[in-house]
Amino acid sequence: MDNDREQRCKQANELIQLIASTGWKFFNYEGNGGFIGYFEIKKGRTYFIDGYTKKAIYAYTNKFFHYKFTQGGTMQALILDIAEFIRTGEATNAKNGYGGIYCDHWGYPAEAMSKIQKKAKEIGFTDSLEKDLDRHDYIVE
Repeated sequence: MDNDREQRCKQANELIQLIASTGWKFFNYEGNGGFIGYFEIKKGRTYFIDGYTKKAIYAYTNKFFHYKFTQGGTMQALILDIAEFIRTGEATNAKNGYGGIYCDHWGYPAEAMSKIQKKAKEIGFTDSLEKDLDRHDYIVE
């Protein structure tokens, strides 16, 4: 298996852990008999394991999320973006819409979002808000 891809998967899971440990605690179902969702690579494909349904979702297109994913559309787009980052190593924040980690619809405190954005930049998921704005004209400052 590609060691770089495994490393990006590990980093992506660190980002998910951060998202799950603050604010609304998206992806965290530990209090409901589940666990924090996470990425894994099986047979060269990137999957997201939903912490509530406990089902593996092939994180490639929207069609694989039906009845398996317990978060909303913003987080689904984020998962698709992160999965593409794992596969390619490219900065893919907001490629699937909703502004990604710069979206103001999460409802997270500003301090938490700042930590999430810093971690995303640290691992290479985003280059910066400015570059994401240039790539994706629907992100609003």
